[in-house]
Amino acid sequence: MKILHIDSSIRGDRSVSRQLTKYTCDLIKESSNVEIDYLDLSVDTPNHINQQFMDAQHTPVDELSIKQHQLLSESNTLIERLENADIYVVGLPMYNFTFPSSFKTFLDNVMVSGKTFKSDETGEEGLLKNKKAIIISSSGGMYNTSPTEAYNCLSPLITACFGYIGITDITPIKTEATAFYGPEKKAKSIIQSRKDLERAVNKLTKEKV
Repeated sequence: MKILHIDSSIRGDRSVSRQLTKYTCDLIKESSNVEIDYLDLSVDTPNHINQQFMDAQHTPVDELSIKQHQLLSESNTLIERLENADIYVVGLPMYNFTFPSSFKTFLDNVMVSGKTFKSDETGEEGLLKNKKAIIISSSGGMYNTSPTEAYNCLSPLITACFGYIGITDITPIKTEATAFYGPEKKAKSIIQSRKDLERAVNKLTKEKV
């Protein structure tokens, strides 16, 4: 079993999402023989796509120039890492109501027609089949109930984007109140997320036996 562990927080060791993704991977390692591929998007941020990138994407492989091959190499590598993994453990802090820009750039590089999805006259189909994802989001505020629930653009967007490329078996873990409600509320929220992760990993590892 192979895990792609993705972090995106810019806060280093102070990051709640990083603490919880590590906790998750450690739990899985205790129960299963796994290989972990680690991607830190705050350090290895993919290049923004541009018109030259799009032109290369729509050029037949045997007609690509050397420069176009180079433009696509990072995207191809990221897609290969997604394809090779069985489980994704993803940490997404909420910045301005959605996930970090580095993760948006990652999505722009991996949501590629003909590689992670296909689209024709019959509709769209995601090509990353039989994958599981544990999505660990963290936010300083609380967005589970009205009226602030409307500000949570992170959860529906990651579900839509992953679903579009075929990743529909998603376990969302939301850790709220990490900044604005005092240390006791933060600690309680993290403890609850750890319990939720323990249940999720227990279920996941049983399914993989």
